[in-house]
Amino acid sequence: MKSVILITILLLIHELFTYGQNLPDSLQLQLENAPNDTIRARTLIIISDYLSPNNPQQALDYLNQALELSLKVKNNFGIATSYSRMGALYQLSGQYSKAIDCFSNSISLFEKLGNEYGLGSCYNTFGWLWYEIRDYEKAGKYFKLSLEIFKKLGNETAIASLYLNYGSVLDL
Repeated sequence: MKSVILITILLLIHELFTYGQNLPDSLQLQLENAPNDTIRARTLIIISDYLSPNNPQQALDYLNQALELSLKVKNNFGIATSYSRMGALYQLSGQYSKAIDCFSNSISLFEKLGNEYGLGSCYNTFGWLWYEIRDYEKAGKYFKLSLEIFKKLGNETAIASLYLNYGSVLDL
C-alpha cells in the first residue's frame, strides 16, 4: 500500500507540472531554451517527474543535474525540491539510507525557506519512509507534523489523506 501511495504522490506531482504539455518534446525544447540555470533546473525536475514512473534511474540522473545547477546558483528551493524527489526515488528502490539523507536535507531547506507546503509534503513522504521500514513512532511523528501544516494551510485534500496516513500508524 505504501508504494502505491508514494507512486500516486509522484504521479500527482507529475500531472501538476505537466498538464497540457506534449511531453517530453516540449520539455526538451524548454530545457534547450532555458534562459538561466534556475529555469533549467526547474525543467530538469519536471522532466524527472515525467520519467520517474517508467525510468527511475534516468529520473534520478536528471535530478542530480538539477541539484548541481541549483547548488551552483544557490537556489535553495531547487535544492530542496531536488532532494525531496531524489528521496522518493531512493525510497522506491529500497535505498533507505540515501532516502533518509535526501529527505533530511530537503526538510532542513524547506524549514529555512519557510516553505510550508514543501515542508508538509516532505514530512508526509518522509513519514511513509519510516512506515515502510517499520519505525512507526517516527512515521507517526512526521504524519502529525504534516497534518498540522496542512491544517494551517487549509488544504482539505491533504488533510483527508493525512488522517488516513496517521490513522494507519495509530491502528498498529
